[in-house]
Amino acid sequence: MPFKPGQSGNPNGRPRRGETLTEALRAAGEKQYRGKTRWDQLADTAWRKAIAGDDKWAKLIWDRLEGKVAETLNVGNAEGKPFAFTMNIGDLSE
Repeated sequence: MPFKPGQSGNPNGRPRRGETLTEALRAAGEKQYRGKTRWDQLADTAWRKAIAGDDKWAKLIWDRLEGKVAETLNVGNAEGKPFAFTMNIGDLSE
């Protein structure tokens, strides 16, 4: 049976495939364990490791709280003056 113009072949859309990993992790983080949420326990662990000198955890906390440092690209010559260049790609079929 052909569709009428403007009529969708699947009016309800594609069915959901179930919970995503992100949704499952968020839900698990909200669960209580020994009087604290798992999110709180994870944060406590991260701080303890950072304070103990683990640079990985310190960087993770710093990046989360202050944002990652933007990487810069200096496009200039040795004197810091910008330069122009031309790139001839030519025939890409070769």
